[in-house]
Amino acid sequence: MLVWKLHAFTQSELTDYFKDLEKIMDEAQVVAPILLSSSNHAVCFYYDKNIRKWVYVDINDFARFPNLMSYTRELDSKLIS
Repeated sequence: MLVWKLHAFTQSELTDYFKDLEKIMDEAQVVAPILLSSSNHAVCFYYDKNIRKWVYVDINDFARFPNLMSYTRELDSKLIS
């Protein structure tokens, strides 16, 4: 599966895409973070196979929640899509 190619998905298709990525990440020997960005926003996430969740960071959370101790969210494939 290509992960560097541009895609357009419905929410259901995106959920399936993340589930497919989970299978790849389960077999990987390294953690591979994914960065999505535009001119005014960025999010980063990676799959933690130990907890079987996507660890998600939204750069806007730093400004919205400056006193938040943890700036990551742990999401399953449906929630991240």
